[in-house]
Amino acid sequence: MLASHERITGLSHDFSFLVPQRNVQQLLSTERHQTMFDRLKLNSTPRSRNLMLACTMSHASDWLLAPPIPALGLGLHSEVFRTALKFRLSIPLFSEPFSCTSLSSSSREQCGDEMDIFGDHAICCHHGTSLVFRHNNIRDILGHSARAAGLAAVVIEKKDQVSGSKAKPGDISVQQYHRGYETSAFDVTITHPLQKKFIEVAMEEAGVVAQDAHDRKLLKSLKVCKEEGIHFVPLAWETLGGATETVHTTVRKWSDLEAARGGYSATLIRRNLYAQLSCCLQRHLAQAVIDRRPELECDRGL
Repeated sequence: MLASHERITGLSHDFSFLVPQRNVQQLLSTERHQTMFDRLKLNSTPRSRNLMLACTMSHASDWLLAPPIPALGLGLHSEVFRTALKFRLSIPLFSEPFSCTSLSSSSREQCGDEMDIFGDHAICCHHGTSLVFRHNNIRDILGHSARAAGLAAVVIEKKDQVSGSKAKPGDISVQQYHRGYETSAFDVTITHPLQKKFIEVAMEEAGVVAQDAHDRKLLKSLKVCKEEGIHFVPLAWETLGGATETVHTTVRKWSDLEAARGGYSATLIRRNLYAQLSCCLQRHLAQAVIDRRPELECDRGL
């Protein structure tokens, strides 16, 4: 068995060394799976490679494991679930490209950009309300979590956070959260790993796009927040569900605080919160594609 394993993975193991070890089967299975994944990446297009990497990020698959309970925010309608699953499996969602018909909410102008067969354009199209609804739903879930943790959280963006400026760096403002700061501003941002500027670049590791969004938020708001005495925290997700370590650190802290207050297991609270966030992201990913589908012609004959 070890000889066969070495032929497939190129990794050799000494039997006497493995005997006293724990989780040997998990070790060997992981090496097999990693080898298969590496071969898939070598034979994939940059888009497929980046999609697979995005799906390997922590908690990116939670929506597939969540129980379908609408009351907990975990329900996905059949059409939404099928669309999200097709996107994850890189199955074309349209037979051919077409012009995006989404309208701007302000000028009512049509987008006009090409809608690709995989639906990537729909997920980052700035026309319509898809991006706003997605952002606000993630913000609201986090705001509820912050309040459940006993934090003095204001979910609606505060005005006049920065004196002499209309800038509103925080989606969620929490008072007396971080030592040395009266206010902490948590800023939610969601980015798509398959947008145009990344789709032709075969990435070497997962999470690059989320980290890029995190860094851009810091460049935009960190300096002005420090000058104003505000603790600034970017919370960056990718549309497939992966997030930066800052997100995971924040979720762990809030779920631990909620567990201390309510008596429920912190692990259970975290699992439910991640499932809600994951389902929310996939719901809006699929709905953005569904909303931009061309209307089917129908027979209106008399």
